[in-house]
Amino acid sequence: MKNELKNYGFNPELIEIKPEEYVFGAEKIPMVVIKPDGQYDDFLPIYEPQAEKYETSGCTVWGSQNQAECYFKKVFGFEPNFAEIFNYILAGVTLAGANPQNAYESIRNDGVVDNALLPIPDTYEQFSNPKQITSELKAKGKQWLEQYDFKHEWLIVPTKEQIKNTLPYSPVAIAVTAWIEQDGLYIDNGQPNTHWCLCYGYIEDERGIILKIFDSYDHSKKLLHPDHKISVAKRIYIKKKEQPTELKETPKISWWSLLLDFIKAIFA
Repeated sequence: MKNELKNYGFNPELIEIKPEEYVFGAEKIPMVVIKPDGQYDDFLPIYEPQAEKYETSGCTVWGSQNQAECYFKKVFGFEPNFAEIFNYILAGVTLAGANPQNAYESIRNDGVVDNALLPIPDTYEQFSNPKQITSELKAKGKQWLEQYDFKHEWLIVPTKEQIKNTLPYSPVAIAVTAWIEQDGLYIDNGQPNTHWCLCYGYIEDERGIILKIFDSYDHSKKLLHPDHKISVAKRIYIKKKEQPTELKETPKISWWSLLLDFIKAIFA
């Protein structure tokens, strides 16, 4: 058994699901099937480590963006690469960790911007500096919101069966206990969830339902033991908004022009 339990930025103590937050089953978000078999192996996003140069404790941002990028790749046919710094700062994430709700609400309210506009800098001090989120970048985030409608909802203490049944509608982000490996599967070992990452499918055999995980930390795919406890998860829904067409002003026709047309018609 490999026992390397670590907190990657998911802080369960910060989670307090409020009445206005959407919860699966309340029918607040459309149920649109995007992948009937629930397997997103061919639609995984670009791998971007959350701690390549330094620890960010930003798994809630990496996990939420990986989920959205996977959704985009499947539904809209192209692969975006969103800037983690943008939503990390606007969601108020710190090294103490975060509530995933904040990351999702930042996407919903602030939008996203392309990673090329905010590449990962050399130090955490530079990474977390709010001054880099300029009014121009905020405007670009709002432009994204003019094009897309982003919604999200909680799955509370979801069973593996519930996650399996949710996957046709969306890749699912989940809270996991990271990482204790036993016989090729990752167990929780009775420990609390410490990480937020993308579930992109499942394997179902005599062992039960084994969830497939895309990890933002060490460039790996992992398999969760069927008994691995998951405290919360998130489903998303993204729709491209209809863009208003510019209405051409109907030219005004004078009564004199109408009279001339009438006279021409009589003597034609």
